[in-house]
Amino acid sequence: MAVLRNGVDVLSLISELESAGRAGSPTGVPPASANAEIRLSAAETRAAAAEARAATLESSVRAVEARASAAEQRAAGAEARVRELESRWEQSASSRFAAPADSYVEDAVSYLLQLLYFGSLFDSYGGSSVFAAYEQHVCLAHSQARCAAGLAADGELPLCAEDLAALVSLSKALTSRWFAAGLSHAEALREARALALRVLSRDAGQILGSQALSAARVAAILSSVLSSDFVAMPPTLAPMHAMPAVAAGMPGVSQHFGLSHGTGPVEAPPPHQVAAGAE
Repeated sequence: MAVLRNGVDVLSLISELESAGRAGSPTGVPPASANAEIRLSAAETRAAAAEARAATLESSVRAVEARASAAEQRAAGAEARVRELESRWEQSASSRFAAPADSYVEDAVSYLLQLLYFGSLFDSYGGSSVFAAYEQHVCLAHSQARCAAGLAADGELPLCAEDLAALVSLSKALTSRWFAAGLSHAEALREARALALRVLSRDAGQILGSQALSAARVAAILSSVLSSDFVAMPPTLAPMHAMPAVAAGMPGVSQHFGLSHGTGPVEAPPPHQVAAGAE
C-alpha cells in the first residue's frame, strides 16, 4: 500500500535511494582514495607537529649556546681583571715594602733614632757622667766654632747646655715611664707614641709638659748637632788612667769630674777610683 505525502510515494522514494547507495558502495566502506587522503592528512599533521617541536628545540639549543658563550666571555673578562689586580697589587706592595730612601717612614725612623741617640749620649745620669760631660763639651765647642767661622745657617745660634738638656729630657720622656705619674705601661706607651707624633710634626707648638720646648726647636737643635764636625769625629778620649788630665783641660768637665770623684777640678784620683766611678 502506497503512502502518499503531498502526492509523493514516500516508500518508493526510500527504496530508490537505498538502491542507489548499494550500487555506489556495495559494502558500505569509503573508496581507497578516500582512505589514502585521510592517512596523508594525518601524516602531514604529525609532520607539522614534529617540525614545530624541532624548531622549538633548535631555538632552545641556540639560546643555551648563546648563554654559554656569554658565560665564557664573562669568565675570560674576570680572569683578565684578576691578572690586572694581581699585577697592580704586586707593584703596590713592592713600592710600599721597598720604600725609597727619602720616604716619610724612613725619614721618621731616622729622625727619632737621632733624637734618642743624642739624648742618651748627653745624659749625665743614664751612664758615665764623665763621658756624657765630655760629649757635651765637645759638641758645644764645635757648635761655637762653626758659628764663629760663619758656617752656620742664617739665624742659627751656637748651641748651649740647655739645648742638649732638652734632648735628654725628650729622649727620657719617649723611653721612660715616670713612676710618680701613676700610669700603666700601656698608658705610658700611648703617651710616648703621642709625644713621638708631636715631635715628628716639627711645628712650633709646645710638646713637653711645662717646658717651653717646641718640635720646631728640637728639629733646629738636632740639625745644628748633625751639621757640625762633632758627628764625624771619632772619640778622642784618653785611656781611663789619663782621664783626669784630659778633664782638667776642659772647662766644666774638669769641675764635673772632680765633683763626681771627690778630687777637685785638677787633682786626679787614683786610676782604680776613676774606673770605679765610670762603672
